[in-house]
Amino acid sequence: MRVIAAVLFVSLVAAVAAEASAPALTPTAYRSKASAICKGLNRWVPPSSGTLAERFAAIIDEAASVRNALKKLDPPPSLAPLHAKVLALEGRDIDYFRTALGQLRAGKIGDAQLIAAFAKAPSGIDEDRIWKRIGVPACVQG
Repeated sequence: MRVIAAVLFVSLVAAVAAEASAPALTPTAYRSKASAICKGLNRWVPPSSGTLAERFAAIIDEAASVRNALKKLDPPPSLAPLHAKVLALEGRDIDYFRTALGQLRAGKIGDAQLIAAFAKAPSGIDEDRIWKRIGVPACVQG
């Protein structure tokens, strides 16, 4: 049993080390992978049934899932600062939407105010501008 555990441990360490030392993606590969992730979001259909809060929560969850997938990409050094910035902006928007949803669920705002909040995302224009600079039009939402 100890031999099996030792072999598994060594394999795990080797896999982690290999992943850590893997080179960053090329700009073309990064753009291709980011584009594929965003195209998945563009094909996603939000639920058409349930309460507004339930539907809004599903949208937020999907946005967070896409952000997490983008976060796993290893951009080339030339694009890494923009990648980090756009992820930070997307995180800020997701937090904003979760806060608005929490206010709706707590009865502090109504449906109309939630819908208005959705249109007032703080980072949308900046995110789109960065995705255009990175060269991934599939991630431009506006």
